[in-house]
Amino acid sequence: MKYDYKIIGAGLAGITMAERLADKGKSVLLLERRYHIGGNCYDFIYENVLVHRYGPHIFHTDNEKVWEYLNQFTAFNDYKHEVKVEVKGKLVNLPINKNSIKELGLENSDNITDYIYKNVFENYSKKQWGKHFRKLDVSVFNRVPIRYSYSDAYFLDKFQGLPVYGYTRMFENMLFNKNIEVELNRNKTEIFKSNIPVIYTGMIDELFGYCYGKLPYRSLDIWFQEHKQPFYQKYPVINYPNKERLTRITEYKYMTQQNCMNTIISKEYPCEYNGKNIPYYPIPTDDTKILYNKYKALADKIPNLYLLGRLAEYKYYDMDDVVEKALNLAEEL
Repeated sequence: MKYDYKIIGAGLAGITMAERLADKGKSVLLLERRYHIGGNCYDFIYENVLVHRYGPHIFHTDNEKVWEYLNQFTAFNDYKHEVKVEVKGKLVNLPINKNSIKELGLENSDNITDYIYKNVFENYSKKQWGKHFRKLDVSVFNRVPIRYSYSDAYFLDKFQGLPVYGYTRMFENMLFNKNIEVELNRNKTEIFKSNIPVIYTGMIDELFGYCYGKLPYRSLDIWFQEHKQPFYQKYPVINYPNKERLTRITEYKYMTQQNCMNTIISKEYPCEYNGKNIPYYPIPTDDTKILYNKYKALADKIPNLYLLGRLAEYKYYDMDDVVEKALNLAEEL
């Protein structure tokens, strides 16, 4: 069969592109190296509980266009994200706000900033980013704000929630089009043999055979546990800055709003990407920007090759940003 477009990677970016192009009457071949669609947003039922295989994904946006687009394929629940952080035996709100300061007894302290940095951010960030911690671009740290209010909300976006029946079901609905063919377990991209436009969402350094060296990524070692009780902890997510390797524990029932007698938690242990685990986070530093730009220059020389998403663009995108970029690119093609 002759296709109009080839898309490499069936994550959020690739699936959005496939749906939009197919809706315009274009035939699309969507190739995915894993055994499932959805990328790192993939979720599945584990012991009666809908869990996120690659860690919690809470959708939030102020972009009405993105929100309306996704609502064509799923209803969203009304979950508002709630995160606590353990500080010297106390669970306080994250982002740090006036309630957190009061609970820690720091209202009259002259060293609030130093205390919060040392006990909340420093060790957590060292675990999350490893040897790259000291070189990170400031944009990474701006993702975790400090609030000068009493609002306990983690996100302040207008639209928030999770797909009622899960992200995987949403993706299946997006791909339900006769113009889209999906092939899983495809390890070879075959981009350079293609005579049709290619949207590439994978690692850009891998695309060019690491000819300039490997870009670093951080990964996660995630362990799931079932507990024969309705709930394991009092909050959806609890961060642990000062435990040796553990960064957070997530309990998914809070997010999925399921009603069952057991519960599933996941424990996250950050680690370096080693080529066999999953590349979760690009690592923005001065050195990696230089290396990425060398690969980007190679990509720019290839006609009809489009880079899209976290790995291909080596940027720390939120989910709504990825959808917006895909929608805009699809409108241009």
